[in-house]
Amino acid sequence: MRALAPTLLVTLVVGCGAPEPPGSTGGTQVTPGACGRGVGVVQTDYQSTNVSLLGWDGEVLSPSFVSSATSGAKLSAKLTGDVMLPTEPNGGALVLLDRYPASVLTWVDVVSAEVTAQLSVRSGFDANPHDYLAVSEGRALVTRFNRNPDAAAVAPDRGDDILVLDLDGPSVLGSIDLSPAMAGAPPEFHASPHRMARAGARVVVSLLGKTADHSDAVPSRLAVVDPVTGSIDDVLVLDGLYECNGLAPSPNGERVAVACSGRFLGGAEPTVGESAVVVVALGPKLTEVARAPAAVGFPFGFGVAWAGDSTLVANTFGRLPTSSAGALPDTVVEIALPGLERRTLLESKGDPFTLGDVRCGAACSTCFASDAGRGVVHRLVVDDAGRVGEPTAIDIRDAIGLPPRFLGQF
Repeated sequence: MRALAPTLLVTLVVGCGAPEPPGSTGGTQVTPGACGRGVGVVQTDYQSTNVSLLGWDGEVLSPSFVSSATSGAKLSAKLTGDVMLPTEPNGGALVLLDRYPASVLTWVDVVSAEVTAQLSVRSGFDANPHDYLAVSEGRALVTRFNRNPDAAAVAPDRGDDILVLDLDGPSVLGSIDLSPAMAGAPPEFHASPHRMARAGARVVVSLLGKTADHSDAVPSRLAVVDPVTGSIDDVLVLDGLYECNGLAPSPNGERVAVACSGRFLGGAEPTVGESAVVVVALGPKLTEVARAPAAVGFPFGFGVAWAGDSTLVANTFGRLPTSSAGALPDTVVEIALPGLERRTLLESKGDPFTLGDVRCGAACSTCFASDAGRGVVHRLVVDDAGRVGEPTAIDIRDAIGLPPRFLGQF
C-alpha cells in the first residue's frame, strides 16, 4: 500500500490521457558554489513528472531537465508521477526517487542531463524509497519506507530499512536493520524510515513508526546510524509528535530541524496538538533544544529549512471547508530562534494543500517555496540579520504546465 499522506490525496488529480511532459532542455554549466548549483523542482499531477532546474539567483537553468518523456539507453523504467528528490545534495548527479510502486532510483548528470544509471530497490515488493544520501566516494544509503509482506523474507529483502549501495554499479551491498530503533513500540508498528541527513561521520534518519497499512502511527523518532558498521548509536522519541516528515540539517551541521504535521484522524486537517517544529542538537546524544507548537488551525506541513543559524522557514497546512468551519490557507512562516517568534511570509491562493515545500541555501541568503496553486516557485531573499524578505514569483513555464510541488538542492 502506498505511503501517501492524506494531504497529498486531496490534491490528487485523477484522469486519463494526461499529456506527456516535454523533451529535455538539457543540463547546466553553472559552477558549484557554497550552496551547490541550485534547486531542482519536481512538477507533477501525480500521473507524470517534469523536473526543472533553478539557480540560486532565480534564473531558470533548465525548464525540463528530465521528465516522464525522457528516454535513453540507460533508462529502462520511465519516470512515474510519484517522484521526489533527496534531502541533501549529492554531487554531480541529481538522484530521482521514483517511489510507489516503481521503487526505482535514477541518476541524471547535472551538466549533460543524461541518465547515467538506474537501480531497482524492490527486492520482490514495492519498497517505496524515500531518501538517498551519498556517504562516501563510492557508497550511498537509501531509506525503504515499506516492509516486505513476506514474513519469511531476510535482509536485504526485508525492507523497512536502509539499503547500502555500491555506486560503482550501482548495486546493493547490504542493508541496515532499523527494528532495534523501535524498542518500546508495539510490534505492529514498523520503523518506516523517511528522511536522512549527515551528522558528522554518522547519519540521522527520521522514523515515522507506522503500521504495515499506514493507517496508524506511534510518535515519530530520530535514529543515529553509523553507515560503516550499521550500528544504531542513539534514538530520540519525539514525544507527542506524529508524522514528522520534514528534516533539515542546520548550516553548521550541529542541529537538525524536524517538522511534524500530526495525524489525520478522520478530519479535514491533522491533529494540531500533535504538530510542531522541533530543533534537535546532534551531540554525542540527540537532545531536543527547542519546540515550536503549531498554531490552532495551522499544523505544520512537510517542508522545513534553515534560512540562517537562527532562522527557520516552514510551511503549514490549511484546511478544507467543513459544515462547521470555513477553509483556511496554507502558509509559509519564518520562525526566529531562540524565542520562536513566528511571522507569515506567504499564503496560498485558492485551495489549501498547494504550498508544498521549502528549501534554503543559508550560505546564499536565499530560500524557495513551491506553489502548485499559482503554478510558480517563490524566491525569498534573507538579509544580514537573518530576516526573510518578500517572495518573488518565478514562472518556470514547462511546456504543459505541471504544478510545482517538491524541491531539492543539487
